[in-house]
Amino acid sequence: MPNLQTFERAEYQQVKADLHRKILDRLDLEKLGRTPSDAAREEVLLLIRNTVNSEAVPLSFAERERLSREILDEIFGLGPLEPLLKDPSISDILVNRFDKVYVERGGKLERTGLSFKDNAHLMQIIDRIVSRVGRRVDESSPMVDARLADGSRVNAIIPPLAIDGACLSIRRFGRDPVTARNMLENKTMTEPMLELLSSMVKGRLNLLISGGTGAGKTTLLNVLSGYIPNSERIVTIEDAAELLMKQEHVVRLETRPPNIEGKGAVRQRELVINSLRMRPDRIVVGEVRGEEAFDMLQAMNTGHDGSLTTVHANSQRDALARVESMFSMANLNIPERAVRQQIASAIHGVVQIARLSDGSRKVIAVSEVTGVEGEIICMQDIFIFDRHGLDETGKVRGAFRATGIRPMETVEKTAERKPGEELALVRDEMLSRFPALDNLLRRSERISDLQTLLSQADMGIRAGNVLGLCAVSALALGFAAFLVSRPLSGNESLLFTVVGVMLGAIMPYSFASYRRSKRFQKFEELFPEAIDTLARAVRAGHAFTSALELIANEVGEPVSSEFRKLFEEQKFGLPVRDALLNFTERVPLVDVKFFVTAVMLQRETGGNLAEILDNLSYMIRERFKIMRQVRVHTAQGRLTMMLLMGLPPIIVVSMQVLNPSFIHPLFADPIGHILVVAGITLQTIGYFVIRKVIQIQV
Repeated sequence: MPNLQTFERAEYQQVKADLHRKILDRLDLEKLGRTPSDAAREEVLLLIRNTVNSEAVPLSFAERERLSREILDEIFGLGPLEPLLKDPSISDILVNRFDKVYVERGGKLERTGLSFKDNAHLMQIIDRIVSRVGRRVDESSPMVDARLADGSRVNAIIPPLAIDGACLSIRRFGRDPVTARNMLENKTMTEPMLELLSSMVKGRLNLLISGGTGAGKTTLLNVLSGYIPNSERIVTIEDAAELLMKQEHVVRLETRPPNIEGKGAVRQRELVINSLRMRPDRIVVGEVRGEEAFDMLQAMNTGHDGSLTTVHANSQRDALARVESMFSMANLNIPERAVRQQIASAIHGVVQIARLSDGSRKVIAVSEVTGVEGEIICMQDIFIFDRHGLDETGKVRGAFRATGIRPMETVEKTAERKPGEELALVRDEMLSRFPALDNLLRRSERISDLQTLLSQADMGIRAGNVLGLCAVSALALGFAAFLVSRPLSGNESLLFTVVGVMLGAIMPYSFASYRRSKRFQKFEELFPEAIDTLARAVRAGHAFTSALELIANEVGEPVSSEFRKLFEEQKFGLPVRDALLNFTERVPLVDVKFFVTAVMLQRETGGNLAEILDNLSYMIRERFKIMRQVRVHTAQGRLTMMLLMGLPPIIVVSMQVLNPSFIHPLFADPIGHILVVAGITLQTIGYFVIRKVIQIQV
């Protein structure tokens, strides 16, 4: 017996159509319309089976059962589409023409073996879909958006616009809506990301969900809308109703296309304007596509906080650019800067979701809109998804990462304190613990210079404490020199003691100078990285101030602490120019002066700050290369200087300890005194000469 593979498809479709007509002729359609669906389906299925079995068609039992089910679907459902609509693994159904039906499973497209009888059959199914929601599709209105009973989104386009015949696209929503837990299990986002987004919804922040076609924008909007409190009044506005709000107090609005005379259309903008009179707590727009963006932003800026909407865009910045262009469609002739300020004020966060090459969907970025800097709407990423290529199975490898930036302004709780107790908010600037000594030290400029040195060395001690350490060190080293020089005569012992006291007195100061030198050296090494980070942040749209905070969080010490001070000074109201000048005083390096000069000039005269910073970073790195080469060529000179200064004192002290009588004439005889003075003088001259030779400024 021939089977379905050998049975001609056209003949099979014809047989099915004939049987369909016969069965409809035998049914009391009026009574069928009043009968509950389940009971009617069972009775009609029995009638279909009997009719099919009575026909002489070359089909097996399984194929006859399949034919019966298909006829049942033609009567009660959407014909060949019914098996696809029952398959939970299918997310999209795409009918390119009556004999080409594709589906998307797991993010991948594949062709099915199903087909319609002809174009008329496909048009019949389209008419059945759109008529159920009060829409129409014909040559005068050849495009239509509709929805199925389960909320699935439908788009149809017919000739003459569709050249090869009617096209049907169905974006399916499963019987069980996607939940936040499902998104975590599918690794669409992480728990910290979900916690942040849910907090933003509960905190009544306005969110814009951005993504490409099929990325999952509406699904994510449905999930996030679930965090809106049940006590709030929500108004939803959509082209084709597909949002599944779980709250009780929900008003659902849907646009209406024009009638056959081209009148009676109700656009989203009109619904948004009307919704403002409906006392909504929140407005949820399924997707902004045109001039309604203006009214949506107006609503967000006038007391309707916590509103949500979606937009088609490939990135967060593209999303804001699209909103700006749609804003201009309202033809209100508002200046661009005012438009951008309104966008930055209305939208608090942008969530970017994407469908990756392997079909998986990921929230690839959660960004905060921080304001407007110049002509740019500034944003900062809070979470991002880093892609690391593909594995051997074609799956996208990557990881979610928090950028370390704290979103929004948070209010820190102040610890409980006793009445009258002061908060430690004022910096301790006393030079000594003793007020009298503090007043005395403040009269000396050198003490102020010493305090500056300690601050630059990041030692965290007072100048008065350093003076005390100098005194203690001088006494200790002087006493040690006195003990060593006791075998010598009185004058010689006194000379050794004085030298010991002098060395002891300068040791703490020398140590502080050494610490400052090392700290500045470390700063110079990390400074180009900080400039690169600042350039990337500015290029990504961050405000200059928020970019400084980014450096403070990402670059190592001591750069992070200095940029933290620079950021805090601007945050609490100090002008940028004054904060930058303070920066040069704290870190008096040539590179820092170059940086400050470049930033100040750019802010006064304009220009591309990111490009300026890139050039500055390149210049600093090239200077470091030259400095390293100079150090290599002057290494012998530095070694000579160290030997010249260190070897004579070491020899004198060693001989004094090992054989005092040998070194005694040098200090006891007048000629020895002359030789000591001459040696010290020549040693000092040699030091300065060699230092001058090896000290090459780059």
